[in-house]
Amino acid sequence: MQKTVTPSARPAAVSPDTVRSSLPMANRIRTRLSEPGRRRRVLFLSEIPTPYRLPLYRRLAEHPSLDVKVAFCAAGEPDRPWALGDDLEGVPYRVLRGFHPRVRTRRNTFVYEVNPGVVPLLARTRPDVLVVGGYAVFAEQVALALSPLLRVPFLLHSETHLRK
Repeated sequence: MQKTVTPSARPAAVSPDTVRSSLPMANRIRTRLSEPGRRRRVLFLSEIPTPYRLPLYRRLAEHPSLDVKVAFCAAGEPDRPWALGDDLEGVPYRVLRGFHPRVRTRRNTFVYEVNPGVVPLLARTRPDVLVVGGYAVFAEQVALALSPLLRVPFLLHSETHLRK
């Protein structure tokens, strides 16, 4: 029997134990340069800052073998009025410039973030691994298409599954 999950207005708190379980994955990232002691460059690309992902970014940024950077496509969206302020502390992030066409439906507002700056960001930083937080907007789509050309491996970090 499939469990039905109803979204709450405020996401559940993420404990350090939950975040810690993702760290072994970070130790397995293989890079083009196998220099011992070299920090692995990890670039996260995500639509907006979300309260349930920030603890993961912060925890990975603290890991001594990783050089973590986070790029957000926008600072926020209309149907997600999170005031994150201090929660972003300790997260090495930037918000990419761009424009954000909106489509309003009866259920919600879809925002298609267009951030052309993702191309020079990837070309300039050349991370050892790119972690993309979805595939719904321009920057994520371009990053997924560009990473093989730049020989940058990518991981998809998403809250969906193939049967959804």
